[in-house]
Amino acid sequence: MYIHRGGWVAQNLKLLARQQRVTTSDECSQSQSTCDSSSCENEGVCERGWGRTTCGCEQTPYTGSQCAQESVILRFNGRDHFTVTPRNRILSIVEEVSLHFRTRHSSGALLSTRSKDGKTSLEIFLSYGKLFIRIQLLNAVHVLEAGEGLNDYHWYALTLRREARVLEVILNGERVHNAEIPSQETSRDLLDDMITIDEINLGSPTDASGSLQKRSVEQLENKVAFIGHIRQFIFNKIAYTELAYQGNAEEISYSAEFSSAPVTPLSPVSIGSEETYVEHDLPHTNFHSLYLQLRTSQPTGALRYIYSIQGATGMIETESSDALNDRKWHDVVIMRLSDGSYYLIVDDVKYANAEPIKSKQFQLNSPVYVAGVASDMYAQLPTTIKAPHGFVGCLASLDINGVQPDLISAENGNKHKLISGCFDSETCEVNSCKNGGTCMENWPTISCNCQLTSFTGPTCSDDGTTYQFGNIAGGLVTYTFPYPQPDSTEDTLAFGLMTIAQKRALLFRLTSVNSADRLEVSVMDGIVKAVFNVGTRSRSLFDSKHLVNDGKYHVIVFTRSGGNATLKIDNHPEVSVNPKKDRLTVFNSMDKLSIGLDLTETGSFSHPFFGLISGLTFNSIQVLDLAKSNHPSITIQGDAVLADLDDSELQLRMQNEEEDDEMANKDDIILPSSGAVVSPCQSGGVDPDFCNEDTGSDDLITTKIVVSEKVPARVTNPPPLLNWSEDVSVQTEKPDVTKGEIFSRPAEQATPRRRTTLPVEREMQSLATADGPFDLQKNLPLIAGICGAALVTAICIGVIIYRLTRKQQESYPATPQHRPSCSIDDDLRLDIKEYRAGSSTADTTLPVSSLNRRADSKEWYV
Repeated sequence: MYIHRGGWVAQNLKLLARQQRVTTSDECSQSQSTCDSSSCENEGVCERGWGRTTCGCEQTPYTGSQCAQESVILRFNGRDHFTVTPRNRILSIVEEVSLHFRTRHSSGALLSTRSKDGKTSLEIFLSYGKLFIRIQLLNAVHVLEAGEGLNDYHWYALTLRREARVLEVILNGERVHNAEIPSQETSRDLLDDMITIDEINLGSPTDASGSLQKRSVEQLENKVAFIGHIRQFIFNKIAYTELAYQGNAEEISYSAEFSSAPVTPLSPVSIGSEETYVEHDLPHTNFHSLYLQLRTSQPTGALRYIYSIQGATGMIETESSDALNDRKWHDVVIMRLSDGSYYLIVDDVKYANAEPIKSKQFQLNSPVYVAGVASDMYAQLPTTIKAPHGFVGCLASLDINGVQPDLISAENGNKHKLISGCFDSETCEVNSCKNGGTCMENWPTISCNCQLTSFTGPTCSDDGTTYQFGNIAGGLVTYTFPYPQPDSTEDTLAFGLMTIAQKRALLFRLTSVNSADRLEVSVMDGIVKAVFNVGTRSRSLFDSKHLVNDGKYHVIVFTRSGGNATLKIDNHPEVSVNPKKDRLTVFNSMDKLSIGLDLTETGSFSHPFFGLISGLTFNSIQVLDLAKSNHPSITIQGDAVLADLDDSELQLRMQNEEEDDEMANKDDIILPSSGAVVSPCQSGGVDPDFCNEDTGSDDLITTKIVVSEKVPARVTNPPPLLNWSEDVSVQTEKPDVTKGEIFSRPAEQATPRRRTTLPVEREMQSLATADGPFDLQKNLPLIAGICGAALVTAICIGVIIYRLTRKQQESYPATPQHRPSCSIDDDLRLDIKEYRAGSSTADTTLPVSSLNRRADSKEWYV
């Protein structure tokens, strides 16, 4: 049989079969198979086939030949995909598609096909809680809708069958559509009814041309990515979800999870003040649905939905027994149906208004307020709203008419800011996480984010992976980014260090493959400096008030967002740079990340760091942990070894906050006499190498440096670093922590023992010994030596003066029998008198005329 324009033409198949010697008969014999309802389990439908029976499981949550196996469930979070790429292009005139879905979001793409030419497609999606099916053929586009309120988190089973232009749609076992696609043409051929399929997508939409669309905030005909669960996806009798779960299909790629658990709350925010609110503008359209997740412990736990239409007010309220203030996540759905009625669904319980106010128009023409309103607006609210303040707790997954607003970006002008993530003060106590870790609430437990602390462990109290750098030549740890090298607009770097005085050392460097983009963190004379370039010019920032070369443990945190950056040392105020003009923001193609020194083009080491670096994390990459595990992306050169903190008896701990505050109050910066606020570079109090070489900079340094007349002391010539392999004797006395000793020794230790110590420890021990109490008897030989040296110096100076004086006397003709004398004339006396009188203000040089007259003065002898 073949098809020709103008109709269907049948050939004599029986004659053709006889010619090809194929067994045929003149009649269609009846199948001997009969359906037995008991042969299918779980309400499967027995279907009679040719010579056998099968079980139809499309409308059940089961699969298999007898509907006995529970089908797998895919969970989509709005960014996931499930893609089928057939080995060969599908040219289809007949399709049978079935899938089950469950969601609380009113809009989302369920299924879409793509063709390379974009001329034909099949799409199934939700919009405003309704199901839409859109079929695009070469010369016709047909859209049909079915059902409403389908975002109530119940399972809906959909089956779609198409034969050319005849469509049948079954929803939850009920046939909701069975008709033919209308056509304006009187004649057509096969291509007019054919759909070309190069790709099938589950959970992600396509644009009008059939090409794939990435997930974005903007909507396209209310078709956005799906958030919820999908199961039983069968396309033309192929169960793709089951094949993907079994791993037997190479043509399937997916990021969705096989899980029946609820979707994780999306974009959660913490609202910690009753005064906080968000004002957000939405497109002017009719209200259809709202979905959000909330979590709170506020005293009043009931939820009330109040709406006002054309002067009439309606209200739906949850039962008092269903308290929502149990600090658990609760789902809230408000939907408005086509007849104007409203429903409130909390978790799985549906509430309706006993006396609904039905209206087909509910126009959103004013801003939407989330979590509260401005303080002066509470008096204007309806009397049925008994809320004198805003919501306190956590909100997530906000969806209004299919639009998911970003609350953090929309928030503006609030005294109390929103915080990204859900943080409950009743669970996350002040000391839940140590060393500055961030407490994250994951009900019913909490966890600590230690990425910006350099520490690790459940409470950020364990030392991070620590490497010991440098002997004489230094050490280098390099991380190479895999291909394709990533770009970034935001960077975060955190690590801990311990060192003593150094002239200059490179701590961290990030380079690009194909550009001059770079990020460097170095230390010079104890001052930490960060320099970065993302395509415009180099920007630098440093904290000259808090030095890190004191042998104590310090935590350095650098963050960058576009052209803005901050640098923070321990718990001190951060230093920031904020360009006023628009700048390039992307760090292109990250190449290598180096720790410990600068490797020159010739391969030699430059500016090595001597000391310890611990817990270094860059953009969630724990570099030193990778080095410890011998990761292939890590290269170690020179003297960089894993530090054994137990053997070296080092305890990496942050400084006491009270001690930091006390020292911060004592630190002073160089003072101009006016007492103005000046830059350290302008005052000359900082090494010029730390100053930005650019002129006309438009950077805004937000940290102010208040200057005073007191100049801080600085160690300009630190003792040389000792050889790390050298053995020294350790003092048996208990160190005095008030004098800078940080390496503690047990007080009960009776006899000294020898061990290998770090240069940092030796240096601090030598400094502590030099600053110890003065013992006169013990230092008597030293005093005698100093006095002897002073006496010898005085004798030498006297001999030199004597020889110079005698030589000058020998240059004049001497008369032994007379004593030399001189006379001063009156003019010279006058000049000297005037000079003495004006010595406090005038030039301190005698007049030239007086000096000349002295040369002509009379000499006389007696």
